[in-house]
Amino acid sequence: MIRKQLLWIWLCLLATSSALGQSTITGRITDASSGEALPGVSVTVKGKKSGTMSNTEGTFSLSVEDKKAILVFSYVGYIAKEIAVGNGKELLISLESDAQVLNEVVVVGYQSVNRRDLTGSVSSVGAKQLKDIPLTNAAEALTGRLAGVRVTTSEGAPGADVQIRIRGGGSITQDNSPIYIVDGIQIENALNFLSPQDIESIDVLKDASTTAIYGARGANGVVIITTKSGKGGKTTVSYNGSAGYREISRKLGVLNPYEFVRWQYERSRGSIADSTSFANQYSTWQTINQYQATPEVNWQDAVFGGKATYQNHNFIINGGSQNTNFNLSITANQEEGILKLSGFDRKLASYKLDHKASQAFRMGFNVRYLNQTIDGAGTSSTGSRTTNRLRHSVRYRPFLSDASAPIDTFDEDLFVASSQLINPLAMIEAEYRQQRTNNFHVSGYLQYQITKALSFRSTLGIDRNNQLTDLFFSKITPRARNASSLPVAQINQFTSQILNLTNIVQYGKKWKDQHDLNIILGQEVYQNDINSSSVETRYFPADISAEKALANMGLGAAPTGAQQPRPSTNIAPSNRLFSLFGRVNYAFKDRYIASIVTGKQIGRAHV
Repeated sequence: MIRKQLLWIWLCLLATSSALGQSTITGRITDASSGEALPGVSVTVKGKKSGTMSNTEGTFSLSVEDKKAILVFSYVGYIAKEIAVGNGKELLISLESDAQVLNEVVVVGYQSVNRRDLTGSVSSVGAKQLKDIPLTNAAEALTGRLAGVRVTTSEGAPGADVQIRIRGGGSITQDNSPIYIVDGIQIENALNFLSPQDIESIDVLKDASTTAIYGARGANGVVIITTKSGKGGKTTVSYNGSAGYREISRKLGVLNPYEFVRWQYERSRGSIADSTSFANQYSTWQTINQYQATPEVNWQDAVFGGKATYQNHNFIINGGSQNTNFNLSITANQEEGILKLSGFDRKLASYKLDHKASQAFRMGFNVRYLNQTIDGAGTSSTGSRTTNRLRHSVRYRPFLSDASAPIDTFDEDLFVASSQLINPLAMIEAEYRQQRTNNFHVSGYLQYQITKALSFRSTLGIDRNNQLTDLFFSKITPRARNASSLPVAQINQFTSQILNLTNIVQYGKKWKDQHDLNIILGQEVYQNDINSSSVETRYFPADISAEKALANMGLGAAPTGAQQPRPSTNIAPSNRLFSLFGRVNYAFKDRYIASIVTGKQIGRAHV
């Protein structure tokens, strides 16, 4: 009983001493210029996880353990401030507005506005964050840099598709991808055709307030991309390059030859067929110890264990005069895939010119050409589990049947007994894929300042994309096994053309340093034409190469009772959209802001 009382007294003293070691700091946070209270200011202890927020009256209360602690005050649009606690019990904190952030210009639905005038959610990333990133894909450069924007790559192969989701998926039946607007022109998957070094800014519209002007098209978010323009003055020539290599940092643990064969023995017990198959492939239990001396092959090292080099080169000529500015950019990207026999090669050239014909009239155009080649079948594709190439590198037996051969020959019995596993190196050589893309884009604009407050702008753009994909499957692949175990070749072609015309009238006026009114009215025409075709030939000679088969699609001869697949074409109906839209922004004393957005889709036809 006495021990319990002493323990209770000791716990009370410990709690009291802990409480005495803490002190409560209170204070009030205001705007440095107006003196008004700032609610929602984050107050944290530097180097600690403890913190709080100011209430509607700008006051806060926070317990600290050390008088030497430093409090950090941060608020969106204001410069963060650090204050030492010292002996003070009540603090008066004034935060100064961050003019650089508030005056930052962002593109929101056909116009540029100051960030301080936004009423919706917009995330942005600029050229400074992108220019030094050694990546070939602009979408990958956004990873982790935009709040509420998720960037995922379908696989690790060079040139793999990158998916962007803005605050999750907005559709349960349609595509969840956002729409991309490049210099006022809507382009499908635009980030796949742009170099990070050519981008001036990316603004992502994420909520109904900012995307409403795009109607239903903006349901999954809008990514607005502005490319770099020329700067008046002395012509500058710049070069940005990088080179290096990539390698995987971790590999899965696998069994050595003896462990693998012993596991196969245990798995085969209880079945006569499995026991017979084990004896045919690995001998008997009495000789199993011989596999302790068998050289081990880690197929992960063999397939994607090397160092994949890459190099990026960007050459820019920028300059102009008082009335004419230009920017010429040439980019070359080469990247070896970590997976053997895969790679990426891209050549991109773009030219942008802006000309001021008079005080009231401006014009400009942008031309871009892309040539891109992607080699390799990748690590996986849609279909059954046998099409996943990573599976073979982990589950295939960790030794060669003939120690003198770099690749053991295809074993039909092993293929059937091991759940359709194939030597990983043989599998990579057996499947060939090359995708060649040519993209041509041209756009231009005319802008006329009717009065000091009223302006008109018209933008026209055409984007044409042509993609050719060659596929070849040798006799040992699952695809060929469905065609009498003879090679199969396929050529797919995809062509799309986008026409975009936008006309905008904008009125903006500020008077008495109190009222700021901005009105925008616009009309847009969007048309997308898509054509595709596919030719497949089966039953090629057993040992034909991929290059010869794709160059001679007529060499395949169907056996008696079988037929070759018919060529297929698909000319999709034109997707046409005509819309009207408008926005009204009003600000009073740069303090109260109202925004009204309206839009109507007049017609959408398929012809």
